[in-house]
Amino acid sequence: MAGTLEGKRALITGAGRGIGKAVALAFAREGAEVAVIARTAPEIEAVAAEIRAGGGRAIAVPADVSREADVAAVVRAAQDHLGGVDVLVNNAGGNLLGAIDKMSPEDWWNQIEVNLRATYLLCRAFVPGMVERRWGRVVNVASRLAKIGAPMATSYCSAKHALIGFTRALALEVIESGVTVNAVCPGHVETKLMTEVFEQRAKFWGIAPEAARERMIQTNIPLKKLITTDEIVPAVLFLTSPGGARITGEAMNISGGSVMH
Repeated sequence: MAGTLEGKRALITGAGRGIGKAVALAFAREGAEVAVIARTAPEIEAVAAEIRAGGGRAIAVPADVSREADVAAVVRAAQDHLGGVDVLVNNAGGNLLGAIDKMSPEDWWNQIEVNLRATYLLCRAFVPGMVERRWGRVVNVASRLAKIGAPMATSYCSAKHALIGFTRALALEVIESGVTVNAVCPGHVETKLMTEVFEQRAKFWGIAPEAARERMIQTNIPLKKLITTDEIVPAVLFLTSPGGARITGEAMNISGGSVMH
C-alpha cells in the first residue's frame, strides 16, 4: 500500500481525534497532502504538527462542517493551500442518546445536522471538482447503527441509515466519472465518543460506566473486544487505493461480527 496516495490531496473531517486522526496520519504516510478539519483547533493543530514532524504536508482548518459558512471557509482553505481535494473522508459526527420523549426536538435534529447534513455540504462542495478531473474518492464514516436499530438512539440511527442511502445515491450519480463513493460502518471503537456512549448507557441502566462497557462488549460484540481506530484505517485506505477502484456504493462493516449485512 506504500505511496498509494502520492500526489493526492485529502480532506478529513472530525480529524482531531479517534478515527479521523488515525486516517489523517495514515493518509500522510501514504503520501497525501492532508487537510484536517474539526471544531477544536488545538486538536487538529496537533495532528497537523505531527504529520509535518514526520515529513508530511498538512493544514488544519477549524470548522463546524454542519454549517454552510464554515464549509465555505473550508473550501477556500483547501483551494488556497491544496489547490483542491481528491479524497474526502466524512468522519465528523456525534451520538447523543435519549428516549424519544426526553430528547428535545432541537437536540434530536442536531444529530441529523452533524451526522448527515455535514456530509451533504462537503460532498456538494468537493465532488463536482472530482467529477471534472475524472477521479475522486469519497468515504463516509457511518456506523453499525446505520444498519440496525438501538434503543435511545432514534436520531443517530436515523442519520446513519440515511447516510448509507446518500452514499448509494451519490455513487450512482457520479458512477461514470471515475469517482467512487463508499461508506464504512464501524462497530464499537475505542474512542472518546464510545466512552461517552458507555457513560450514557450506564445512566440509563443505573450501573457504573465500567459495568456498562463490559455489558456492551459481552452482549453486542461476538469477538468480545473493542475495535481500535487503527483497525478502521485499512478499510479506508483500501477504498481510496487502486485496489478499490471498482468498489462504489458499498457500506463495509468493521464491527467484530455485530453486523453481517
